[in-house]
Amino acid sequence: MIPGAYSMAITNVARYIRSPRNLNCLDEVPLNSFQASEVLAIAFCKSKEEVLADILHVEPPREG
Repeated sequence: MIPGAYSMAITNVARYIRSPRNLNCLDEVPLNSFQASEVLAIAFCKSKEEVLADILHVEPPREG
């Protein structure tokens, strides 16, 4: 993945989408990958499909 701001944004969004807080709707409106890809595509001038693929390929954090 591309290093820098884009990579950090993708990783943070992907991990938030998979977080218990989001999955249990603790923020009232859960975020999904499609919504996130639309916003990040505009922010980073990329296609929604490319951003969605990058979000889906982020590995979950390692248990430590």
